[in-house]
Amino acid sequence: MQSVKLTFLLLSVLANYFVGAQMPVSVSIDFGNNLSELPWNNLTLPRTGALENLIDSRGLPTDLSIRVSDSFNGINSAGTTSPNANLGIPSTASSDSFFGNLLFFGDATEPTAVLTISNLDVDRQYALNIFSSRLATDNRETEYIIVSEAIDTAYLNVSDNTSNTADFQNIFPASDGTIEIRCTAGPNNDNEFNFYYLGALILSYEEDPVMIDTTLSLIYPNGGEYWQSNKQPEIRWQSQGIDSLNLLYSVDDGLTWLAIDKVNAFTQSYKWNPPMIDSETVKVRLERNGRVAESDSFFKLTTQDTSECHLVVLGSSTAAGTGPSTLDSAWVWRYEDFIFQNDTRMRLTNLARGGFTTYNILPSNTTIPNGVNQSIDTTRNVTMARSLRPNAVIINLPSNDAANGYSVADQLVNYSLITDQLDLDSIVYWVATPQPRNNFSTVQKQIQLDMRDSTFSIFSDFAIDFWNGFETAANDLDAAFDSGDGVHMNDAGHRELFLRVLAEELPPFLINSKTEIVNSIQNNIAEDLITLYPNPTTGEILLEWKSKPILNAEIYNTKGDLVLTNSAASGGSISKLDISKLPDGVYYILLYTESGRSSSTTFIKQ
Repeated sequence: MQSVKLTFLLLSVLANYFVGAQMPVSVSIDFGNNLSELPWNNLTLPRTGALENLIDSRGLPTDLSIRVSDSFNGINSAGTTSPNANLGIPSTASSDSFFGNLLFFGDATEPTAVLTISNLDVDRQYALNIFSSRLATDNRETEYIIVSEAIDTAYLNVSDNTSNTADFQNIFPASDGTIEIRCTAGPNNDNEFNFYYLGALILSYEEDPVMIDTTLSLIYPNGGEYWQSNKQPEIRWQSQGIDSLNLLYSVDDGLTWLAIDKVNAFTQSYKWNPPMIDSETVKVRLERNGRVAESDSFFKLTTQDTSECHLVVLGSSTAAGTGPSTLDSAWVWRYEDFIFQNDTRMRLTNLARGGFTTYNILPSNTTIPNGVNQSIDTTRNVTMARSLRPNAVIINLPSNDAANGYSVADQLVNYSLITDQLDLDSIVYWVATPQPRNNFSTVQKQIQLDMRDSTFSIFSDFAIDFWNGFETAANDLDAAFDSGDGVHMNDAGHRELFLRVLAEELPPFLINSKTEIVNSIQNNIAEDLITLYPNPTTGEILLEWKSKPILNAEIYNTKGDLVLTNSAASGGSISKLDISKLPDGVYYILLYTESGRSSSTTFIKQ
């Protein structure tokens, strides 16, 4: 077998490009749902799975494709986690596999299963090495039949297998450029269901040398990020022609570099546990074979700040990720990733669900009007959002209200009920306009247009434009942004939605707001106009003050969140506060007189 490790070694030696005679190349495929790192290709659907443009051992896309042309039954996850290292197969690939069965199991029989590899060069010879494993004591021999220019058969007892493979050499594809791999139970299989398996395969061949410029660039952190030591941001890069990377960091402008790890360059990312340091002059560096990339400017690491700013998204299918080719391309996921990677204080919870209207996210105790066939989802509505104590909420309901014929007046009443709940906790909110949609009647389109205008008018600076630029002259969804159903936006559309939300600059708005609260409290502590005891306390505190009578008391945590309001403070000189329900920690307390804020101090609940 041509080991992936051998290819990695060759890549390491040939720093800038490949020259000379043909070189061994391999394409490795992992069957199952335990994903293997690149350059492995992962096929995860045992009945309908297909992959295009398979990645080879150099990290380059090929024209090759693979598909399940006759279904397996399911995925087995009881393979070995300790494959022989000489095989070059990771434990993620050896520990699970596709399986079939000759006798009835799991509501199905699958006496054969077939994979088809396509777009092969009919004039090139290929080798196939197949590995499967199942922790078992009976015989689970699997028969593999290769159908190409010729037919060949090999057998592998996968029971407790850690080292053996079914090997095929000197294979020429069929005239249509395909190789079929047919799987079934072998003649010695004595399992009661005649299970057979396919865990991993490596297709090897010799390829003409290609020029590969080695490239390396750092994406995160590249300067300006705010990273907390108690979070796990990702170091990210783009590379080509590089097998592994050394990751390092510096806190002294590059005079000293400290090792983070050595990693597989194909992964393009590394989840970092930052060191417990406080520095505003941190950089990260990547290096391998003379190639170096490092942060363009400094970013900040801190152990002192463990605070969070929490965003919650309410909405329907667009916010839930419908439309783009992958979930990572959906606007909410793009946005969540971007704000966290740039500032780990930012956190996002997405409560959106496809099909939602304004009625579905109403407060839990709201009565739905007669004739409206909707119900409130108490796990994803504004009441649930409030319970998460967010700093901000984004609402994205594109078109389902109009699709159901709900009037602008009805929608605005619902928005009022929703935002009134957020106002109770002083939660700031942004509301996206409707979005264009095809196959709407004239009445439905007018509802959309009037809701667009009402959203801009009512929410003003806190309205997000999800309409203009996405519509045609007829107020349909522009084909350039249509995912194909006339309702949901494609990758290009979701990218633009992401950019529009990003332009609202929520993170700096929220971070600055919280910082101002905490700073204003901290700056007033020195006035020493009140006495608080006992401190530390376990559940009750007494306040004694020297200024005017206290009308109200507010308690904040160290993040700047208001956690308790006590309006029972009387006009005397001593007041009692019950803080027994607060979690242990440090708190700021603000006291207000009739003329405004009077004083503040801190206490410890333990």
